[in-house]
Amino acid sequence: MAYCRWSSDDYQCDLYVYDSDIGGQEILYIHVASKRVQYQSPLPEPVNPDQDLEGWLTRHRRVGQMLDEATSVPIGGPYDGQTFEFGPAGNGHSGIGQGELAAAISLVEELIAAGYRAPGHLLDALREEAEQASCRSSDERAGGAAAG
Repeated sequence: MAYCRWSSDDYQCDLYVYDSDIGGQEILYIHVASKRVQYQSPLPEPVNPDQDLEGWLTRHRRVGQMLDEATSVPIGGPYDGQTFEFGPAGNGHSGIGQGELAAAISLVEELIAAGYRAPGHLLDALREEAEQASCRSSDERAGGAAAG
């Protein structure tokens, strides 16, 4: 599942964050861009497609035209082009553990503080995933205690 892509927020995202199942092990990847899109003029105001589908389509076409005219510029940050991996919890678990997710959240906060752009929902989604990992871990511990 992708939490955000380069194309998020009209290509205004410097991070590509997703999880992937590799050989039965879930891995969270954070790729940091080394370049970003620079539009020649400000983006048009967002349009909610649920409220104005025709307006959204018009804006979408306009942003596509703007993207064709845009340039790619170096970001110049300390993490440009780097990739980070956060693996499974261990102990026979295939999912990403709460500690790994906490480390990923900390890294994303650091990247944002360093000037990398990410959608507003990214940290909330990762925190929600960490909460679910915590619940899974608690359920597994309770199940193990009941079985023991």
